[in-house]
Amino acid sequence: MEYTPFEPQGHIITSDPYFALMANDDGEGFVHCGDGVLVVPLTADGQVLMAVEHSAAFRRDVLIVAGGATEPGEALEETANRELQEELGWRA
Repeated sequence: MEYTPFEPQGHIITSDPYFALMANDDGEGFVHCGDGVLVVPLTADGQVLMAVEHSAAFRRDVLIVAGGATEPGEALEETANRELQEELGWRA
């Protein structure tokens, strides 16, 4: 599957490594985040594989699916497999 990354039009107001608050030429604001994936892996019997991770924002453990940002030049499928291996220890 061919994928063309979205290139936002406008200027950055502020940003961090994950998100950019931007405004277009009409002054309309929007949030842009880079390309990435969320992986919802299913076992043969239909169970969803998830991990438990501590969330500082919620001050408790939460269930997560694997996901993360696409590296430069990396296909989305490669990102999905990498994140699945890094976060859940599984391969697709």
